[in-house]
Amino acid sequence: MRGHRRALLILAATLVLFAALLIPRDTPPSPEALRSPLRRLVQEAPPGTPRPVLDENVGMVSHLQQQATIAVSRQSRRLPLLRGYTEARRLLATAAAAADEALQAMATQQASARQEAMTRIALAQEALLNARVVGARVHLQPAGRQALIQQEIALEEAQRNLTRGDYDAAIRKAGQVLSGSRREQENAARTLARLRDQTTVALWRRWVDQTVAWSRRQSSTALVVDKAGHRLLLYDSGRLLTTFDIDLGLDPIPDKLHEGDNATPEGRYHVSQVRDGDNTRYHRAFLLDYPNDEDWVRFKQARGEGRFPSETQIGGLIEIHGYGGRGDDWTNGCVALTNPEMDFLDGWVKKGTPVTIVGALPMAPGDGLSGPAAGASSPH
Repeated sequence: MRGHRRALLILAATLVLFAALLIPRDTPPSPEALRSPLRRLVQEAPPGTPRPVLDENVGMVSHLQQQATIAVSRQSRRLPLLRGYTEARRLLATAAAAADEALQAMATQQASARQEAMTRIALAQEALLNARVVGARVHLQPAGRQALIQQEIALEEAQRNLTRGDYDAAIRKAGQVLSGSRREQENAARTLARLRDQTTVALWRRWVDQTVAWSRRQSSTALVVDKAGHRLLLYDSGRLLTTFDIDLGLDPIPDKLHEGDNATPEGRYHVSQVRDGDNTRYHRAFLLDYPNDEDWVRFKQARGEGRFPSETQIGGLIEIHGYGGRGDDWTNGCVALTNPEMDFLDGWVKKGTPVTIVGALPMAPGDGLSGPAAGASSPH
């Protein structure tokens, strides 16, 4: 009997010990807690955070979370009484702290990027405005105007990127607008500088004065073309009779140097042929004696300097012709007026009529006329 009681006591003690071993002394983090740091990082990441930055932080927090999960799994395979989740909780706390730090860093970075984007956009707006202002003063050629339109479109895209929080894209677009607008502004400024060069302007003035003086002495007609002003001036007996708006070559401001440069030449020329009917595609045309001796000198010098391929020709067939009045520069270097204006000029112009073309003429002899054909009528 005594032996039987002793056996029962041993069994009971064994059961108690075994039950104690089955009672966990520590509880693991919940599955929700194990997923929390990474989920919060992804959900609370600032809008527009660059993908590489987010991916780097996600990778770091995800690694710590996985380590915590592995630590939980490892302890779960031990006897409950022996299980301890201190390491798992430490890793999980480290993951949570890393997520907090990453969120703070990304927020700071995004705030800085937003400020930089706003600054770049403001600079781009100013550069584009300046390019428009300077470009308007030199009558930008179509390619230049198209470039500014493209900059306006890019600027609008930069502003949309800023609104949706894509600051890196806004910075890139604004940078493109800034460099493109400055490039067009510099091109226009170089052109404007040429039109203001005192030596060049004095030469143009001398040409015009000599042409008007000839008209006065000979009691004859002379034409003056002011490229920057986009006007043709009709003189007779030294008196300014009228002015006409004109279209020029696609690259109107530079002096013509060679065939295919789409520039309108500058110099003192004469009408070598009056064309109409089947002799011209442009209603009426006054063919000029371009190139003259001075044009040949400049052409040969430029070719010798290697400024264009050696096989390039000097060109010719520069005319004053009809089908103009488009309000744009579209010719290959010619001067274009409307057909009725060419009909009017045909009454004044003949073979040998002087035609002086200058880059700019701020104040022409006899300026002050108000409108085309004012006080002028055909002599025929």
